[in-house]
Amino acid sequence: DEKFRFIGGARLEHDDQILNSQDLNGSPLHYDKAHDDVLPSLSLVYSMNEKTNIRLAATETVCRPEFREIAPFGFYDFETGSFIQGNDSLDRALIRNLDFRLEFYPTAGELISVSAFHKRIQGAIEATNQGSNSVKSWANAKEPAVNYGVELEVRKSLRFLGSLFDNFTIGGNYSYIVSHVNVHDLSLGLQEERPMQGQSPFTVNLSLLFSDPVHGTSITVLYNTYGKRIAEVNPYTGDLYEQPRNVIDLSISQPLFDRYELKYTAKDILAEPQDFLSEGRLERRNQRGSVHSLSFTIKL
Repeated sequence: DEKFRFIGGARLEHDDQILNSQDLNGSPLHYDKAHDDVLPSLSLVYSMNEKTNIRLAATETVCRPEFREIAPFGFYDFETGSFIQGNDSLDRALIRNLDFRLEFYPTAGELISVSAFHKRIQGAIEATNQGSNSVKSWANAKEPAVNYGVELEVRKSLRFLGSLFDNFTIGGNYSYIVSHVNVHDLSLGLQEERPMQGQSPFTVNLSLLFSDPVHGTSITVLYNTYGKRIAEVNPYTGDLYEQPRNVIDLSISQPLFDRYELKYTAKDILAEPQDFLSEGRLERRNQRGSVHSLSFTIKL
């Protein structure tokens, strides 16, 4: 049936992470973990009509530890009052992904889509905290972590508002995410389950784009926010949560003649403070600043 398309394959990946160093006592340390992973990828697309598709996908991916997470190097963090060091027993995580997507293309360049996703992460790399000596590190979760949710995405031209809006396009996506990981062993029995570190329960991204095909002028305004997320785990006094903040970025570019371009960008215009709370108490606040830049490009 021409309405169905099947795409399948697999990637054989050999990976070997090697680290030669010394532990904190000066003894030689040799980290060497090798994996031969077969990572399949299957996708089925059903075209309901010229403008509507249904997609189903199943894939396997991996997440490897960073060298700072496995290196025996340790340092004192004066901001948090903790000693941070790597864990040379860390292993890579294996992720199984399932995705369902319904997408509708009203006109060229426009999109409305709804997606559902599920991720099962075997050996998820999670932060740890040994409160007795204030040592922070990382470890593989014993039980699989789960991450699932839905996403709505829209991209729409504003020309329907009249000729003045022919060159304007709005876009945005909203994601709702549920994540949980069993940390009974990682927290010495002080916690059972919690959200994955760094995972927000929702994210919002909005955009407004102006593009003038005659003069080449391009203006982009971006907005982002997110739900509170765990910044630092602490089973003794309560996890530290980074609070939501609103971020607006602006970019304006203008070609000049045939070889030149002038561009202005402004990052984090609102410069809202970055707050961290634990058990409802404000533990830390970082004052953020805006970044403005002006560039002139010559094309040779």
